[in-house]
Amino acid sequence: MKANLLFQFLMSLSLGCFAQQRASWVGKPAVEWPKIALINEVQFKKGICEIKR
Repeated sequence: MKANLLFQFLMSLSLGCFAQQRASWVGKPAVEWPKIALINEVQFKKGICEIKR
């Protein structure tokens, strides 16, 4: 029982290691962002992505 609780506790601590990292461009001014970051609307037609700008 104690071993199971210890294992669960250690596994919960390790979840922070798998967190998504921030993109390098997030802290930059908007003019330096990649174009994909400025897309407001995306639609799918017949499985194909259409980007509206």
